[in-house]
Amino acid sequence: MRVNCRPFAILACSFLLAVFSPAQAVPPVTTKTAAEEKGFTWTETYEGSGNTDGFITDINSTVGYIFDEHFSMDMGVPYLFVRPSSSQTGTTSVAGMGNPYVGLRYSEKGLRSISAPA
Repeated sequence: MRVNCRPFAILACSFLLAVFSPAQAVPPVTTKTAAEEKGFTWTETYEGSGNTDGFITDINSTVGYIFDEHFSMDMGVPYLFVRPSSSQTGTTSVAGMGNPYVGLRYSEKGLRSISAPA
């Protein structure tokens, strides 16, 4: 007599999958409160816009420091890429550094933020 083991194997694999699935769950992420978020920050952004006159993009590097839950400071410099429309004659693409900036920020609960660019 021949015994069919396939249903037993499927049942056993299903049971093992159900038992070991919770072990693979991702642990919850703990978020820091505003008072715990202190230290250096680094942000890179890439933005762009285009229309019939041409296309302009920038890469913006920003470095900052969060002093406490209310005060922070950042500084950076963008690098710009300008490509005029091909329909305009006598124009060429250019790239270069933009204006460096420094920003001071005060924020309070209920009040978004007050920034002072320098």
